[in-house]
Amino acid sequence: MFNRREGTSGISGHLYETKLLSLLYFRAFQDDRITDFQLASNVDHAGAFDDICFRIKVKRFDKPVSIFIQAKHRENKEQTLKIDLATYFTSYLEIRQQFDPSSKDLFWKGTFDEVDSLFVIYTTAKDESTNDSKVQSSFCPILNDLIDTGGTVQQTYKHENDVEFLCKIAIKEQIAVLAERVAKFINDNSNFQMLLTDEIFLRYHIILAQKVVDVTEVQPDGYRIASFRTDFFDTNDEYLLIFKDKLFKEILKRRKIKSTDIKKLLSEFLAEPTDISKLSKLIGTIIKYNNGQLEFDELAKKHLSPNLEPIDVSRSTVDKAVELAAKEILLSEETTFKVPVAFGNKDITLSGNIEKKKKE
Repeated sequence: MFNRREGTSGISGHLYETKLLSLLYFRAFQDDRITDFQLASNVDHAGAFDDICFRIKVKRFDKPVSIFIQAKHRENKEQTLKIDLATYFTSYLEIRQQFDPSSKDLFWKGTFDEVDSLFVIYTTAKDESTNDSKVQSSFCPILNDLIDTGGTVQQTYKHENDVEFLCKIAIKEQIAVLAERVAKFINDNSNFQMLLTDEIFLRYHIILAQKVVDVTEVQPDGYRIASFRTDFFDTNDEYLLIFKDKLFKEILKRRKIKSTDIKKLLSEFLAEPTDISKLSKLIGTIIKYNNGQLEFDELAKKHLSPNLEPIDVSRSTVDKAVELAAKEILLSEETTFKVPVAFGNKDITLSGNIEKKKKE
């Protein structure tokens, strides 16, 4: 966390970010140690650290460095800054996912491990943790030259009890990503041989084979066939519920509805908007559900009267329609898919008694 120098506390938050952006550009442009840089503000998929995103290549550093900044403007320099650990950690996880070796965006080029990433809160406010721990990094001298104006830099400290809390956040984020990858894999009919080269599948494929899909024995052509388990749809497990909710949304978002059928399906739904079956034919694709309201997409609007009255449908009805529509897709024969022989590690033999095998 960087403390901003005194004398600029009267500017607005927007001007504050603009001045900091200008400062970074000027200093980077003048610094002979920096051979290349990209500078942006309000960057998508950077979470709370989207105010200023800065990637530089420095002489004698093997890796490029990405700096993600949240600018916290406070008029009163005595005001305490509250660190929302969950928000910042979720933002960190979201940023990790954006790095891609094949990205055309130079800012996100490469894997996360190939880039040194620093996360900065730039503010006049006091840190609520009141710690004096200093930032430990070989890049600190250059970072100070680029950003520092107040002379005080601190690294936020959190108690060891926060580790379990952060782990739960990380797992929930990973599970949501896993659901998105599963939906994409099914929809794109991707090469099954490449499945376990994906880090997220490699981490969770055994759990998928135990809790989400049934996997056949090895087929003559050297693969297994996976299909969704019926008991998966009845789960009450906290993490599987997250996976299921995200998977349903992603599957329905990718659902194809013939344009010639839209008018007929809309007419049937509008005649009985509380009918779960009729809503299920359109939900998630032609009809979206946001913040408690049903919204029609552009294709639907072409077939609707401009004087259409608001439609009141309960959240329970929507949830049931979503599940019905997703189950029809996921439990159909067309949704079976090939997976590598190693998927689920079905053939691994464990020694020991039954309790030991379960533990392993």
